[in-house]
Amino acid sequence: MNSNSNPSSVRKLAILSKLSRHPVTAPELMEQLSTENINVSLRTIQRDLIELSELFSLVNDGSKPKGWYCENPEGLPFSKMDLTTAVTFIMVEKYLYPMLTKSMQHSLDSYILMSKAFLVEQNLRKERLWNHKIVAINSGFQLLPLNRDNDDLEVLYQAVLQEKCLRLDHQSISRSNPKRYDFHPYGVVIRGERTYLIGHFDGRQQTVKLLTQRITNPVISNLTSQIPSDFNLSGFIDSGQLEEQATQSDEMIMIKLWIDDVLKRLLEETPLSLCQEFDNDTGGYIVTAQVTDTIGFRGWLLSMCNRATVLEPLYLREHIEQTLMAAVGHYRGGQN
Repeated sequence: MNSNSNPSSVRKLAILSKLSRHPVTAPELMEQLSTENINVSLRTIQRDLIELSELFSLVNDGSKPKGWYCENPEGLPFSKMDLTTAVTFIMVEKYLYPMLTKSMQHSLDSYILMSKAFLVEQNLRKERLWNHKIVAINSGFQLLPLNRDNDDLEVLYQAVLQEKCLRLDHQSISRSNPKRYDFHPYGVVIRGERTYLIGHFDGRQQTVKLLTQRITNPVISNLTSQIPSDFNLSGFIDSGQLEEQATQSDEMIMIKLWIDDVLKRLLEETPLSLCQEFDNDTGGYIVTAQVTDTIGFRGWLLSMCNRATVLEPLYLREHIEQTLMAAVGHYRGGQN
């Protein structure tokens, strides 16, 4: 779908509004549109009718010229459209649309088209620009999305929805060539520029995440995916299993940091965890919180190294110190 409202949407809405159970030809529609100051060629109207027939229950009677009619005019979405519905579908196209299968996208196309046409026809200029005024983005520096085969992604989505096993090639980052596996998919997680397929390899029980960009040649099998009865995708994410663990243990740790005033204000707005506590200290504050020791958390600590110092646990303090010292060595070595 084109994300911009335009005159073609209004024209198509006008065409739909003139269709009923009684056939009407393209020349007749062109004449009716001209009375509304919509002046377009006969070929344009014929093309619009073909496109609309793919989205709505429009058929032609096979005559010459063809008479077009709607089998169920009461079911057209514009007949029930309102402002809230229209804006919602515009935002659905912007954020939800890429996550859906092609069949789901096709089902939404007619509603999105009518939403754009409704906002234009009603002259709701401010509301029409809503998707340009409200934007949701991920935090932090954003890498460019990895290239992926949309047809392969469609197969993965269908397997998840149908709860079927997959046979796929997976390219591990530690191997030079991909390997063929049978895989039991549980769900899909989209995180920034990366999309993960969650499930387990056949013959193994451990739940793993596969970066979809490293999956090729997926084929849906007739076997039903063996999904653990207690598996919950939200619970999987909340437990931190989507994160790369920094240690063998996935248990929570109690972190103690010295932080400055700026970081304190930031953590008051967006806490490290629900059990976060502050204490005054010389030149700053001590914050304690229970967190999961992940690669992402350690990356955050390094990004805040000018505002936060790890006090406990000692092994983490030593790791951050060694990492910073190694980085300084690389910088100094690069100057020689």
